[in-house]
Formats: sequence, structure tokens, C-alpha cells
Amino acid sequence: MILGDLSKHTRVFIDDFGTGTTKIDYLAHIEGLSGIKIDMALIKRIGTKKQDRLVSLIGGIVNLAITHNLDVIAEGVEHDEQLKALLDLGVKKFQGFHKKLGKPVPIDSFKNTYLSKFKR
Repeated sequence: MILGDLSKHTRVFIDDFGTGTTKIDYLAHIEGLSGIKIDMALIKRIGTKKQDRLVSLIGGIVNLAITHNLDVIAEGVEHDEQLKALLDLGVKKFQGFHKKLGKPVPIDSFKNTYLSKFKR
């Protein structure tokens, strides 16, 4: 099965975008791509003294993704400054331990709350 076929049944994201081996080229060549997850290594530096260039870079990543109709998820959001900066950049989906985000739940609670809606 190729990724394009898989994307008919699930959403496909590039994880840890902006660090490591991720390439902008992937956005043009991965058929069926749903979005990107901005690496928490970038997010955790928002709110530091040297954040201006970083926020500008993250904004460029967000604009690039939005221009290509891709969803954006910011990983590792923990502080108010991070959440505000990301919202200002147009990010709408987040992962992390910020007080306004969902908390981790035990697997049984997750199954009963979320997966029970999909039982056949």
C-alpha cells in the first residue's frame, strides 16, 4: 500500500518538522499528506531572550503549510507565551501540557470516552 492509499483511511503528518532530516521537499512530493507537526525543540524556545528569529521562522513554516492546505500541529506547548505566539501565527492545533490543553488520560478512559463512538 502506498501512502496515498493509506491517507484515504487515516491522516498522515510529518512528525518533528523543522528539525532533523525533514525537508521542505517532502511537502511537494508526499501524496496524501495531511499536515506537519512542528518539533517541540523549536516550540520550547519561544519565550526566551532570542525568540524573535525563531518565531519568524515558525511563522514561515506555518505559512508554508497553510499555503499548501496542510494542517499544523505544534508539539510541546507548555507556557502561555508559547500558546499566544502560536495562536498569533495561525496555529490552531496543539500538543503539550499547557493548562488549556487536554490532559493525558488512562487508556481505558480514552477507549470509553473517544473510541466508543466508533464501535460498529
